[in-house]
Amino acid sequence: MSFNFEATNDFDSSLANIDTLIQFAKAELVTGNEDNRILFLKLSVVSCVTKFQVFIESILKEYRYHLRTSSKIYKDVPTHLRLNSIKLFSTEKIIHKVLENHETYSDDKLFEVKDIILKTLSFCEDDYITDNNLMFDTKFPMGKTGVGELAKLFRQVNGEDIFESPPFDINKLNEILGRRHAIIHEDSNPQITEDTVEKYKEYLITVMKYIDGYLQTYK
Repeated sequence: MSFNFEATNDFDSSLANIDTLIQFAKAELVTGNEDNRILFLKLSVVSCVTKFQVFIESILKEYRYHLRTSSKIYKDVPTHLRLNSIKLFSTEKIIHKVLENHETYSDDKLFEVKDIILKTLSFCEDDYITDNNLMFDTKFPMGKTGVGELAKLFRQVNGEDIFESPPFDINKLNEILGRRHAIIHEDSNPQITEDTVEKYKEYLITVMKYIDGYLQTYK
């Protein structure tokens, strides 16, 4: 199946490894080696979530790259995204920090301040063409829960929480992330089965398709 973003295609293809781990677990079940079976199931959960994290960061970077190189004018970029760019850019380029040391004041320093102001202003100009100054956070921090962080990332696009009422149970994502957190940080032995992992995988595919379609809307 072909998707709108390369990151989605890569994630979809990478899930074949999860099927392999599930098959290994099933083979250990047949031989009665429960320790190895649980090990493969744990690995499959951790791998699933890690691949999902990589997918989120990759698709956001790909989306950002598209926006920067699409020759769009800012009039065609969502206002929320433009304001978000100003926020991130001004956080990185803080004028009063640049001017802290009076001993560095010079014509070059004045030019540096002017450049920051002009680049900040460019986000407000409707006819200005997008470039590498467009800012967009792509880091998806992993934790025991993650829906809030995920929603925050995609809220950068148009200011909306795309996970407020999605066509799937969003709470399931926190369950999956919580399982991964417990396995890695607490070395827990969660009550999971091959069927559980298979359902986790299918659920993440559903989320993946939803995100892919959403970003395509604002591409």
